[in-house]
Amino acid sequence: MFLKGKIIFFSTPAYGHILSTLPIIKRLVELGYSVDCYTSSAFREFIDSCGANYVEYCIDFEQIVLSNATSDFFELSKMLVAVNREAYYAYEPIVEKRPPQMIIYDSMCSFAKNIAGKLGIKSVCFVATFGFNLPVFLFSNMFVSSIPMYLKNRKSFRRLFRDEMQFRKKNKLPDFHVIDLFMNCGGRTIVFSPREFQPFAWTFPKNVIFAGTTIKEREKMMRSGESYQEYEYYISMGSIFTDRIHMMEELLNDPYIQKGKSLLVSKKEDVFIGKNVAVRKWVNQLELLPHCQYFINQGGLGSAYESIYYGIPQICIPQQQEEGYVARRVKSKKLGLYMKEYDSEYIKAIRDFYGKSRIKEFQKILREKDGTAVAVKVIEKYFEQGG
Repeated sequence: MFLKGKIIFFSTPAYGHILSTLPIIKRLVELGYSVDCYTSSAFREFIDSCGANYVEYCIDFEQIVLSNATSDFFELSKMLVAVNREAYYAYEPIVEKRPPQMIIYDSMCSFAKNIAGKLGIKSVCFVATFGFNLPVFLFSNMFVSSIPMYLKNRKSFRRLFRDEMQFRKKNKLPDFHVIDLFMNCGGRTIVFSPREFQPFAWTFPKNVIFAGTTIKEREKMMRSGESYQEYEYYISMGSIFTDRIHMMEELLNDPYIQKGKSLLVSKKEDVFIGKNVAVRKWVNQLELLPHCQYFINQGGLGSAYESIYYGIPQICIPQQQEEGYVARRVKSKKLGLYMKEYDSEYIKAIRDFYGKSRIKEFQKILREKDGTAVAVKVIEKYFEQGG
């Protein structure tokens, strides 16, 4: 096949971030692009299945998403700044030596945008969360909830931002803005969310494209053929929740959970198990969800969309600030329930959820928008035409 050109993809090695991009990587390879995907060893099988070139990160980038510090905005900011700085010094010489025609990067990988800008390479940013800009930050729960945290760590924050600004000045990089930690707009920025669900969508520039999800293509790509039993409740809350034993035991001992048959996904073997709760370390969520009546999740945007895609009422119990914003959005759109802490009344209320017609409405939107096709079209046009 004729080689159209070389692309480097710098990922954030986390399931929610990686999985949403796989159909796009696969399609680009099929179209004749050579794609080098930088990620951790846990995702090599996924990259190989796309036909792309797997390249393992030489730094411990994975600690950003696995550490409990992700629930603390200051700790997350400190880790992101440190890892992105280390990654810049590690990969700028490598990219300069053999520059690609395009760099695609996850929104949390500010080092990739800096490398692309420094070397004059076209860049595309993938956003697996909501799109973030100043209006979204100011008018979301994230701004208000961040005030006490900022006041508590204000001296450390100032030192952190001062050091980052000095680093950028030294390397002749663009000025630093706090929001760059979470959304670094490239020449094109592709958000895996439909415009109808994105807060303040009209405030973003035209080079930010709300493509929709890639669930449709992932359904085809990730079929394992495994058959799942029918469950009333499917519970997938992430590693942070698993460490909060008291909350987890309350949830698993709820009479409504105990009454039916439930499935908990946990990476820990010694997790508390109720008599009617099965435990799995991992499931193919896209294959499992059609067999579940209700989905209890932590408010990750990918899980929220997958719940809507299959028409399943959900309860969001956020473990991080960003997840709290998603959970509020789910509640305001009448697509599920938002629970700050465990409350048995919510487990009961989801059975008579009043928003099933709204779920069907948004289910239609998600199914009609082919995020994979939109993203690939944007990338190809940008690759060929520039600017």
